[in-house]
Amino acid sequence: MARAIKYEKSCGIILTNKDSVLLLHYPSGHWDFPKGHVDGDEKEEATARRELFEETGIEDVIFIDGFRYATSYHYRRGRHIYHKKVVYFLGKTTIEDVTISHEHQGFRWCKWHECSESLTFINSKIILEEAEKFLYPEKDA
Repeated sequence: MARAIKYEKSCGIILTNKDSVLLLHYPSGHWDFPKGHVDGDEKEEATARRELFEETGIEDVIFIDGFRYATSYHYRRGRHIYHKKVVYFLGKTTIEDVTISHEHQGFRWCKWHECSESLTFINSKIILEEAEKFLYPEKDA
C-alpha cells in the first residue's frame, strides 16, 4: 500500500567568521551547516537564528541581506517518504566559541576552500559555493 508523502521544512545558516565557515558534526557522521525544523508558523530567519543558538550557543549573528537559498530532497524514515525543503541564509559573527548541543558530536571552523572537502552532501557543497559567490563575486569573474 502506497503511503502519502509527508512534508518537512527546515531553515539553516551558513555562518562566517572572518574567513571561516562553521560546520557541525552530526552523530550519524556527516558534516553540515546548523539547521533545524520550523516550529509552527515561525518565520524562516527566526528558525535559522533559533536553531543556530540551540545548536551552537551563538546568539550574535548578522544576516547578510539578499542571500536565501532553498533546496529540497526526498528521504525515507521507516515506512514513510518525506519531501524536505531546507532554506539557508548567510550570516556573520565575531564569536569563535561554540557550545555544541546534544544533537552534535563536534564542530569545525574551516576556510572556505577547505569546507567543501568536509561537507558530506552534494547539496551542501552547492550551497557553500553559492554563498561564496554571493560574498566574493570578484572571485567568480
